[in-house]
Amino acid sequence: QLFILLIDGSGSMFVGERGARPIDELANALGKKSVMRKFYPGNGVRTGVMFLRFNAGVPMGLDGGPPKILDSKKAYKRMFKNNIKRPSSGYTHLYDAVEYGFGDLLQTTEVKGWLKNNSANATVIALTDGFNNERSDDTCADNARRLQQTLSMIRKVREGDVRTLPTLLTVGLGQSLFPEFEVPKGKKVKPEVLCGSKANEIIDGGLEEQGIDNASLEWMAYVGGGDSFVQADSRGLAKAFQEAAREQYSWYRLRY
Repeated sequence: QLFILLIDGSGSMFVGERGARPIDELANALGKKSVMRKFYPGNGVRTGVMFLRFNAGVPMGLDGGPPKILDSKKAYKRMFKNNIKRPSSGYTHLYDAVEYGFGDLLQTTEVKGWLKNNSANATVIALTDGFNNERSDDTCADNARRLQQTLSMIRKVREGDVRTLPTLLTVGLGQSLFPEFEVPKGKKVKPEVLCGSKANEIIDGGLEEQGIDNASLEWMAYVGGGDSFVQADSRGLAKAFQEAAREQYSWYRLRY
């Protein structure tokens, strides 16, 4: 597998009370040996990890340069240790990042070649600590049309060859704002379905202070063929990453 980690680079990831910042919880989780063993299981299994940080614009590597495929635990540790807490800021263009990681990135020469040469599948893992938020006056209702566009793009990608389909998993760092939400199968995204009674509330400094938009995360993961996780600390995040990096297939030889 190729694990593509889309990491929220908005300003809220670097803010926290008494030093407990979301970026610190994330760093603690990704640095655990148990997580790295899942990403790099060994025993002849070829895996790679790509770190991308997103806010506005095209997501970049953790070091600010083009994203790289890290095909060894040593390369993972070096990139992670030197860059995971590199300061970043801006709004949370979550949907744009998912569209890039699930679309254009997979068509780049490096990624496309690696997947083909290793007969591998891509597992995209998108992490955020809040909401898709592109302007200071965005409300939850503004995200309905944007999410619909992203879901349509994910569906189109998933219509390809079943042997090479990418999978999307989503991770929220915090508490679910819509704990009763269930993905309405086969329905379009409407403000009242996505947001409930909070459709007209401002996201920036408002809804994002109350919790995670687990509704968007669950909806994208469902359409992307994966799972969605919401965790409040590094221990929970580590479990989510271990589950996301689980073995997808076991191969057998049958003699008849």
